[in-house]
Amino acid sequence: MYSLHFLVILLIIPRGRGQESTQDVKSPEICENDCHFYNTSITSSTIKNWPSLCTTVCGNLVFNADTDLTGEQLEPYFQKLRHLNGIIKVELSNLTSLSFLGNRREFKCEKGELIIARNSELKNVSAIEKWYSMTPCIWHVVLNPKLNFKPHCDIPTSNFNVDLNVYGNLQNCGCRNLRAGPRSLLYFPKCTSIAGSANGGLKISQISEAHNVSVLTSLKKIEGVFEVYNTSLQDLSFLENLETISGNWLPYFATFSIHDNPNMARLGLKSLKKLTPLNGGLLVGFKNNHPDFCLTTYEIQLFSKSMAHFSDFEARICSDTYRKDEEKVCYFTTLKDVDSNCQHIVGDIVINDKNEKEIEKLNKAIIIYGSFTIEDTKYLEDLTFLKHLEQVVGLKMDSGPIVRFLSNSALKNVKFPIMKRPPFQINHEPVIEINGNLEIIFNNVQECKLHEEQTQSRVKYNGDECDALEELSFPSQSSPTQSFDYVESSTVEKFEEESEITSGTMENELSTGTSVIAITHSSVEPTTKSGNGAQILIVLISFASIHS
Repeated sequence: MYSLHFLVILLIIPRGRGQESTQDVKSPEICENDCHFYNTSITSSTIKNWPSLCTTVCGNLVFNADTDLTGEQLEPYFQKLRHLNGIIKVELSNLTSLSFLGNRREFKCEKGELIIARNSELKNVSAIEKWYSMTPCIWHVVLNPKLNFKPHCDIPTSNFNVDLNVYGNLQNCGCRNLRAGPRSLLYFPKCTSIAGSANGGLKISQISEAHNVSVLTSLKKIEGVFEVYNTSLQDLSFLENLETISGNWLPYFATFSIHDNPNMARLGLKSLKKLTPLNGGLLVGFKNNHPDFCLTTYEIQLFSKSMAHFSDFEARICSDTYRKDEEKVCYFTTLKDVDSNCQHIVGDIVINDKNEKEIEKLNKAIIIYGSFTIEDTKYLEDLTFLKHLEQVVGLKMDSGPIVRFLSNSALKNVKFPIMKRPPFQINHEPVIEINGNLEIIFNNVQECKLHEEQTQSRVKYNGDECDALEELSFPSQSSPTQSFDYVESSTVEKFEEESEITSGTMENELSTGTSVIAITHSSVEPTTKSGNGAQILIVLISFASIHS
């Protein structure tokens, strides 16, 4: 008799960067009828229409050359304003200070940007420290000749949605939270290191090969977000001295992100040596670049070494085999054809009974870029032939286990001799699958979990997690015991001649009337060459539990 159970899962999906709900769109329902402002700018005439008694206003705050009021004159009108559904734009005005907007203000950043630009007399913008953007927003603070913006460069630390674009002021942010674009490049500081806060760092957009990017060639280190998007660049080779990218951990979007660059076919960061944080803390994305966008084995090795997590991986391995360190790269076709000097092997490697005599070809392999499987071998007992293998790197999103040991006759030991890092899978935890082998690989849960610890991976042993072995504890081959395991008698009739069998009934343990027998481990020797007795015992116990 079967019973069906349905599990209903409620998915709560956090809103990522750039995603807007319908509430982010200005609509009459957001504000009361008398709390709308429809004029295009603030002047002595239009200020009379400002709903000064409202705490939430739908409309735009635009101060420009037509604004003929001082900050002192404007202040009374905005004392109650707390929420603005619209844009804030201060451009070409004669204002000297924005203190009239100094109380706590929340606003939904219409069009994704706030502009404070080309205000010849503006000196004080400390009020923006109390502004809070409820949606992702680029704050353009540019070309204000009397403005010292340096004290405000850490705003993104307290306001996660804020992305700063600051240049051409009296003082800017130095080598902190920078954006490189067609206009800002003219004012770009010559930095060897760029520091970022929260979602700040270095962002490059809207530039092409025609722009002068020489100011970036001296850059050696980026701390924070590194993002390149909406450019016409073919690669990033102009960052010829960049050695370290130390990204922030951010929950919803990549901190190393290369996207929407239709001409970019290569990354081209030839001097890059170090990526942090380690152990999955760096979120990486490659998306919507040139259809042939590729990464070198050296670049992939850097990402796998840091155990980066990928949100998007629209990339392949570059076809050329050159490496700056001169280590040999080969593409795998068959084990017989592999050059025995290969150190980096690209492709899915399968060792089986037809090629297991060729395994010495892998003696010098350091990294395998693909999956690694040993299945149906007859004589292979361990992995000692992998003398230099440091890591297996999977390059497919949502793939299954990339390291597998399946249905081998003699394989006893699956420990990698010197593996330094866990198998790497680009968007989920590494899994090692061990299934259907005739020899016992793990005698107990401790051995299985030790292998998980050594490989820093999750092990699936004969279809189960390591914890499942707690109920199936087997004696070591050097210490036979007389412990009993119970199985259904109908499944072991053919072993009666080889085993000491005792029939009986265990109504308390199994379903009523189930006939069982007990087999001693000393009778069905687990130390036989094939290991059939011990392996079949495992299968029978599992069978009994299914029908109990």
